[in-house]
Amino acid sequence: MDCDKCGKSVNPRDDAVRISAIAWNEPLTLLFAGARHIRCSPSRAQHIVHPHFKPVFDDRYAFDKRQWTDPSHPVYKKHGPDYIKECERRYTDAWIQLQDECDLEEAKNRAFKRSRKYIELQKKIKKARKEKRRLERQKKNENN
Repeated sequence: MDCDKCGKSVNPRDDAVRISAIAWNEPLTLLFAGARHIRCSPSRAQHIVHPHFKPVFDDRYAFDKRQWTDPSHPVYKKHGPDYIKECERRYTDAWIQLQDECDLEEAKNRAFKRSRKYIELQKKIKKARKEKRRLERQKKNENN
């Protein structure tokens, strides 16, 4: 799928919608929402605190977590002083889980490509293509 912000293709490991669905345990979100790069969603990305993830800041007052420490801020009033830590824990854990799942999927794909069945399938495909080209040449020669 393409990002609804920048229009570029979204790799599953960078999908803000998936990360959010994992963080808040809302899998049905994936059925109805589009895709968005995590960096195209600063309100979500700002909560990922990990050495392999470059920090992101959301400068919009309503969404900027740096503003949420102010007791007069609506988010502070609604959720209290520990909400930033909860969001950071949820989003960071979700991001790590998604990276691990994608790594596992990529490893499975690499292992499959080394498997006997895959190699045999590739040989059959190559043989079928070769036969198709031979038949096309034969048909071409018959028509000349």
